[in-house]
Amino acid sequence: MEITLTHADIDDLPVLAEINRLSYLLETANQFAWKNWPDEAGMLKFFMARVKERFSHPDTLIFKTIDTATGEVVGFLCWTREHGSEDKSEVAGPVPTPTATANHQMPAELNMEFIVTTGAEVEKLRSYMEGEHY
Repeated sequence: MEITLTHADIDDLPVLAEINRLSYLLETANQFAWKNWPDEAGMLKFFMARVKERFSHPDTLIFKTIDTATGEVVGFLCWTREHGSEDKSEVAGPVPTPTATANHQMPAELNMEFIVTTGAEVEKLRSYMEGEHY
């Protein structure tokens, strides 16, 4: 398959969210995170919000991969430039990450006890990502 890599835009949101949903669908954590796993509608709603937040983040670039034979979007990648705690930019305070922003809009279909508990453990890993990175 030959693919083309190009910038994605907000019109691509539905297909990008579906690709994102499918890529996480079988992860073991998702089977605990969703009360009625696999909750296609709830998961799609969550991933739509998550990808939409990424489009509005100032330090994020989103690309889609297109099958050149069919024109179908077959994948995407998202790069968000993170600024470490030593960031001296003119921004007042840290810019929240797109996922952290989407997390404030968690759908009722999620098992929040699991999300909060595992989220706290994941946040501990941030100490390994000091400084500027993608």
